[in-house]
Amino acid sequence: MLIAKKTFIVLLVALFSTAAVTAQMITEEWLKSEYTILLAGYISWPEEEKIDTFHVGVLDSEAIYTQMSLKSELQTLKEKPFRVTYFKSLKDLQPVNILYVDEKKNNSLKKIFNRFGEQAVLIVTDSARNDDFTMLNLLGMSLGGDKPFQLNKTNTDNAGLTVSPKILFVGGNENDLRDIYRELENEGNKMRADLDILNRELEQKQKELAESERKLEVRVEEINRLVYEIELQTRELTTLSDSINLKQMNLVDKIRLLGYQEDRIKGREAEISALNSVIAEKEQEIAERSQVIGKQLDDIVLQTAMMKEQQQILDSQKIQIKRQLMVLWFFLILSVLILGLGFMSFRAYQIKKRANRILQEKNRIIQEQKSNILNQKEEIQAQRDKLQEVNIRIERQNENITAGIYYALTIQQAMLPDLDEMGSLFDGFIIYMPKDIVSGDFYWFTQTGRKKTGERVFYFAVVDCTGHGVPGGFLSMIGSRMLYAIVKEHKIDQTHEILELMDQRIRQALNQHKTDNDDGMDICLCKITLQGSDENDPDDVYLSFSGARRPLFLMRQGKELEVIRGDRRTIGGKHFNPNPFSKNELALKKGDRIYLTSDGLMDQNSPEREKFGTRRFIAFLNGHASLSMEAQKTKMEEEMIGFMKFEKQRDDITIMGIKL
Repeated sequence: MLIAKKTFIVLLVALFSTAAVTAQMITEEWLKSEYTILLAGYISWPEEEKIDTFHVGVLDSEAIYTQMSLKSELQTLKEKPFRVTYFKSLKDLQPVNILYVDEKKNNSLKKIFNRFGEQAVLIVTDSARNDDFTMLNLLGMSLGGDKPFQLNKTNTDNAGLTVSPKILFVGGNENDLRDIYRELENEGNKMRADLDILNRELEQKQKELAESERKLEVRVEEINRLVYEIELQTRELTTLSDSINLKQMNLVDKIRLLGYQEDRIKGREAEISALNSVIAEKEQEIAERSQVIGKQLDDIVLQTAMMKEQQQILDSQKIQIKRQLMVLWFFLILSVLILGLGFMSFRAYQIKKRANRILQEKNRIIQEQKSNILNQKEEIQAQRDKLQEVNIRIERQNENITAGIYYALTIQQAMLPDLDEMGSLFDGFIIYMPKDIVSGDFYWFTQTGRKKTGERVFYFAVVDCTGHGVPGGFLSMIGSRMLYAIVKEHKIDQTHEILELMDQRIRQALNQHKTDNDDGMDICLCKITLQGSDENDPDDVYLSFSGARRPLFLMRQGKELEVIRGDRRTIGGKHFNPNPFSKNELALKKGDRIYLTSDGLMDQNSPEREKFGTRRFIAFLNGHASLSMEAQKTKMEEEMIGFMKFEKQRDDITIMGIKL
């Protein structure tokens, strides 16, 4: 969890002071509007499927209204468009889905709640101190404690809104978390009780099945006996002509009885088959519920581990500051002692040389020296107080900067693709090693669904933004949003056209045609098209690749690694390259592998100042081509650790491997 101890505005100032070089266009209002749209994605409205366009209202904040309007043109909310309306005062309010209330209107929250009553309106407030009339409250550091925002689940429930447990772990209060744990425990107990009932029903059905089998065996014996009797009667008919008619009637009756018994046997077999199907469905339902509980428990364990890790980092910083303070005190006292010793030695020499002449003034001189020492003592005390104030300010600034960086990390991780979704579609791996807390690299994945022709299209990208840490993190969030808008909203499906449009939008977003901003991105973008009706065994596999200063590594089955070069042109930057991006199209086979990377691993130094380099990377892939993707990831991590040893990481490292 993030540790915020200043107001929300100070946190933004700390973020901007760190990222001022590469994020000149990012403002406090942009962040507030971004958080409002992002967190609203975890809220569900009643009959939400009937909402075609979300309606967002902004009360008494023209800056937020401007940012929201810009976002409504480029972004979507829960994959639906949204429009923004500005309200100057309370009397102008109209029904909306989301209402942002500026901090100046916090004293009027009760009137706003009374105005909307129990309507399904998500009210977003800024630094409100009275949580009785809040739903989603963006907190400052002095109000939020260890939380960047606060959720009042009671008010959202009263308004008919449903809150995702994912953000309750961050912004919910202790009662909400206890309710979640209580619901999970109740659901687990209910599942265990259902499992016991199903087990008892299974045992009962097994007993009934055994009884049916026993009865079936008895019926078979009866049939065999009847067949034997029919044979005897047939032999008797050949010798007893007088009673042939009577015997034939008996034979017809026996055959009819045999058919009736066979029909009953078939009915029993159908009942047994239906019972087995019901048992299999119940077992599958139990397994799915167990997986859901396991995932929720894994999320809780992950949150706890993150809290412990952040606490360890804070403790180490405090110890380092204390050590620096002790060293400073040591040199300060040593300097005072040296100055005092030199002064006393000089005075002793003068007194000894002029003892006869100044003997009468001895007492006066001693008094003057005593007064000087007291003055020096007061000056030292004042300097020590000032030093303590400076240390306190430095410590607070470090805490604010660290909290802001971790807050940015939460947003960046929320924008990365779901690894479980990628793993369910392709066999592969991701190595993602930021140099700092926030990364300037990011990986991206999406799919456009099955077309009418039966094609399935997937997009993969590894993007290396200028710089690393918070400046690179800002660019990575802008790049991820732009990729999603170009592919999913504007339906651009050619890789070279995607890069061209992204280059234009980066230059516009960073205003590079008017400023000296030279930030940009290097991208390795792939489009994979699978043709065929069988999802697990496609008939044809086609690859389309475009690169901005990044190559694609291709490993065909039974062959050496191929390197497909990208264009010598970057995305963004103050020097515009008029040459268009190119597109490489290849026909691949099932089992071929592709690798997308940033330049972080290739530029990494060893303790001997030797770079890892592209040749070493190619040799590693050729030498481990027979391994599975998971085994390759493990070996590659071991190779990097063995190469770096104790050398500091130079840049963000991202490697994506995919087996087709």
